[in-house]
Formats: sequence, C-alpha cells, structure tokens
Amino acid sequence: MRHTHRKKSSAARKFFRNASIDTARQYQALKLAFPRSEVTLVREKLTWIGQLKPTELSQIYTVSIEYTLGSSPKVQVLDPCLRPRQGEKIPHMFDQKRLCLYYPASKEWNKNKWIHQTIIPWTSMWLYFYEIWHATGEWLGEGIHPEYTQSKTNRMQF
Repeated sequence: MRHTHRKKSSAARKFFRNASIDTARQYQALKLAFPRSEVTLVREKLTWIGQLKPTELSQIYTVSIEYTLGSSPKVQVLDPCLRPRQGEKIPHMFDQKRLCLYYPASKEWNKNKWIHQTIIPWTSMWLYFYEIWHATGEWLGEGIHPEYTQSKTNRMQF
C-alpha cells in the first residue's frame, strides 16, 4: 500500500491555527516547566505563582499570573514591591499594578500560545529592564504602551 502525503485542507489549517490551548493544558505545562511553583485551576481560572531571577545579579521576584481562556494573562509582582524612581511612574505597567508585557493590538500573545513559553520569559525580561531602569532612569525594553483611558469606541481599554 502506498501512502501519499496530502496537504491539509484550508479548513484544517485554519482549525489548528486557531485552536486554543485550554487552561487545563496550560496548567499541566506550567507544572512540568516550573515544578517548584504553585499552580491552581479553579473554574477555568488559572493562577501561577513562581519565582523569577532575571540575571545572576538580580534579586528573586515572586510573580503571579492569572489567566482565564479568552482574556489576557494578568501579571503582577508580589514580592518585593516594585518601587518607582523619585516620583516617576514605573514604565510599562497598567495602573502601577500589572505588568505590560506586550502590545495587545500587535497580537504577540493569544490563546494559542503557551504561557510558560511566552508570558513567563517576557516577565523575566520585563524585570531585567525594570532593574536597569531603576538604576539608570532609562527604559531599554522599548515597546509601545497604550494610554489607559482611550475613548469607548472600537479601541481597546485598559
């Protein structure tokens, strides 16, 4: 019997491209990737609490990520408290509470991506840039940070 290689139909390609990774699979992947972290899943709400150390010279940060399928992961540093520089706001944060890791309109992150391969490494990079900013006053992480109070038209609100 001869096997022929068939191209996936456009419907199959679209299905796999748009297939979301459910919270149960995200939970399992986080447990495997970070066995010392705390991962909970209650009513489709995934919470990861773990420690990150961006560089050998960095301090250890305890970070929380909350995620519900269909929404953006919400990332906060629990310990130590992030400190602004002499009256300046910390760059790339929402309401000085949650980290801004990516520009949502650019679709760098979506429900088809693994948190342990994207959000957690991006959080570590954000912490690295935070440490440099805190020492120098210059944010080297680049990026776009949308305004928090955009109009209620078709634009995203934060």
